[in-house]
Amino acid sequence: MDMLDYKGFKVSYTQVPLVSWIFAEHPDLAEDFKPKNHLVKTAYMNILLGLIEILNRPPMSFSEAELRNAHSELRELTEEAGFNLDWLKTKLEEVSLERKNAIADGSLVEELEEHVKNLKLELDNEKAKSSTACTKFFLLKKVVSDLKLELDNEKGKASSACARVLSLEKVLSDEKAKSSSACAEVLSLKMAVSDLKFELAWRSGKSATSKLASLMDSLSEY
Repeated sequence: MDMLDYKGFKVSYTQVPLVSWIFAEHPDLAEDFKPKNHLVKTAYMNILLGLIEILNRPPMSFSEAELRNAHSELRELTEEAGFNLDWLKTKLEEVSLERKNAIADGSLVEELEEHVKNLKLELDNEKAKSSTACTKFFLLKKVVSDLKLELDNEKGKASSACARVLSLEKVLSDEKAKSSSACAEVLSLKMAVSDLKFELAWRSGKSATSKLASLMDSLSEY
């Protein structure tokens, strides 16, 4: 969170309007402030801002425990930290007195009943939101499940296609090997035929020469 240094206190940008109002209305607020550590100063300032926010609620909305806690925090801020908070002490006393008077004349009961009614209405709204959220969750879960199933099917198809491709590649490789072997046999046969032709031609030539010599011998006798 982005922080801003305001009169020696580290506050968030969203707290600046309230802090500036406090110092404008009560310039002596931190004149007697004791702590020097920035973290401690920030912690006390946050307690002060939280207490101011709480005391802006309607008096009848406070419980006894909340009022006791508010008094305890006010003592801590004044006695230990050194803030000058007479104005806040007055505000707390007014809230306590108004609540006490409301209890005495019975109006607090009505306020509490109204408060309980509002809380119940808010609770019902939250339950409705929760129910809607659960419905959306299960719908999304169903969509995810369907997508996973579809993905698994596609993976199965892809695996089957790959197997078929590998099988075809094996058949093609085998056919190529057979074709290569057949070509070798054809070449071998061609060479054998060529050798036979050569031998036949040679033998035919030798036989003709012998016949010619014999004929010439016969003619010489005459």
